[in-house]
Amino acid sequence: MLYRVRGRIVSGIGEGSYYVSLRPYYKFFTHILGYPPYLGTLNIVVDEKNYCFIVSHILRLKGIRIQAFKYLKHNFCPALCHPIYISGILPGLIVYPLVKGRESTHKCILEVISPYYLRGVLGLSDGDIVELFIPL
Repeated sequence: MLYRVRGRIVSGIGEGSYYVSLRPYYKFFTHILGYPPYLGTLNIVVDEKNYCFIVSHILRLKGIRIQAFKYLKHNFCPALCHPIYISGILPGLIVYPLVKGRESTHKCILEVISPYYLRGVLGLSDGDIVELFIPL
């Protein structure tokens, strides 16, 4: 069974590529995806009802946990991720960093990684609508 949600593409603050490129995260994402991830995230705004369902039920109950780690003398937070399909065909992961206060800064934004540069492959720009299919 798949949970389908539509969202709107928005620009992030440009930190996704840094975090995805960190060796421990990069290795984990490569293992889960089966392919090296594109070095960046796609930010998708969904309505509050869908966001709460995805975070509360899908990620917290079924999500794959990434443990906190220390790398290059810095501590990095744990995260949850869950496999998805973008536009029904391209594999990816929703990544949900477990950072205190995250909801106030990322209200209703899903961060998605994939082996592909999704904006280029799907011809997406800010404001475009995209569908995510989340296996339950």
